[in-house]
Amino acid sequence: MGAFGPSHGTRAPTPTDFASSDTAKRASVTHSSGSGRRCWREQTAGIEQVGIAVTQMDEVTQQNAALVEEASAAAHALAEPAGALREAVAAFRLRDHAARELRDNRAITARLIVSPPG
Repeated sequence: MGAFGPSHGTRAPTPTDFASSDTAKRASVTHSSGSGRRCWREQTAGIEQVGIAVTQMDEVTQQNAALVEEASAAAHALAEPAGALREAVAAFRLRDHAARELRDNRAITARLIVSPPG
């Protein structure tokens, strides 16, 4: 048997043995509950930190969504002026092309006048 049970070469337990065993059990329970409280506090602090992080991520997500909406509105607002600018530039390109053709035609005509074919 164990330390307090009948066994070969052991003595019978005394009230002091029971008291010291009881004290050891209480110390163990007190230590365990202290560790439990410390673990609980650490877990609670960790959960609070996760909650704070989730709240911050939500705020950043909402800010990003607002920025996307602003950028979209700006793009739509610029679409019409950009189209008008494209048309204006296209007119200049047509004029350049027409001017080039006119210049080329004048050069051909001038050559023909200076040295007629045949």
